Amino acid sequence: MNRASHGKIRAFRPRLLKNIGLTLIIPCFTLAVVLAACAVNGVSFWAAQGGLRAFLYSVTISVFSAFALGLHLFAGRFDFSLGSVAVLAAVIGGKAAIALQCNWASMLVVFIVTGAVLGAVSGLLYLLFNLPPMITSLGVALAYEGLSFALSGGSGVKISLNPALLGGASVEFMFVLLAAGLAVMYVLLNYTRFGFNYRAIQFGQKIAVDTGLNEKSNALICYVICGALIAVVGFLRISYNGSQSPQLNLSTSGAIFSAMLPLFIGGLMSGFCEQNISIVVGCLTSALITQGLSSVGVSLQARSLMTSFLMILILMYSTNGAAIRGWLKARMILERRQINED
Repeated sequence: MNRASHGKIRAFRPRLLKNIGLTLIIPCFTLAVVLAACAVNGVSFWAAQGGLRAFLYSVTISVFSAFALGLHLFAGRFDFSLGSVAVLAAVIGGKAAIALQCNWASMLVVFIVTGAVLGAVSGLLYLLFNLPPMITSLGVALAYEGLSFALSGGSGVKISLNPALLGGASVEFMFVLLAAGLAVMYVLLNYTRFGFNYRAIQFGQKIAVDTGLNEKSNALICYVICGALIAVVGFLRISYNGSQSPQLNLSTSGAIFSAMLPLFIGGLMSGFCEQNISIVVGCLTSALITQGLSSVGVSLQARSLMTSFLMILILMYSTNGAAIRGWLKARMILERRQINED
């Protein structure tokens, strides 16, 4: 190793440690606050029986929802149909798993394939009709909700009577899912042709298209990947609860909005770490906030209101952060000058 390479490594290490520290500031501060709040109120952070599993379930659901929503959102699309894909994949995949006498591992494969197909259909409709993605996704969401109701006869799917299908929401496997999901997304966006094209479109759509990049094929692949990711959410729900009921009147879109706060929090840390890692940390932070508020007895309505205000504050800071930091810096310089003059 030559002297120049050795110097780069020595310079890289402090920067890496600094970025890790900056990335962990928000989740560590959040954890300290919620633990202090629980201690003041004399309650445990989570329940003694199944508390860790419930918390990990919430984090895993949030991570895969945020991955799917973020993949569209960062490319300039908002997909209302993601929640309906999760429900319909659970209905179709659950019925298929029961009919084929699958175990929980093969049921996951069925769910992922089903979700990818449903995502592809949604993407093809978007490209075929050439309408704004928000409009297309609303129509697809209504169609998928109706289809899930019709296929299940309005009663949904129940797998609780099939023990072989119930192992997918164990603590160990959810850790595996989190690690696998992060690894797949990291490699997909950083080391594949799709990822290079996606990032080119993300940071300069017109320039990327003018240079010959096929935006439509990239968008279709996005829909397929997002369908597969959100199908994992459907798999976890039916594995954890033992059943999946159909939902109508765009009620499935509510689950997607729950992934907005993790994306906003992750956006604050995206300057210090890779995009997918920031999303995972954002989901962990959001789950800590939700769990902490629940533990101290805050009602569901109050939690929803508080998280909404938090999203507004984060959005305001994300938009005006540079101006705020500049104002604070100017104030500090002015105060120092006044101290020196005195």
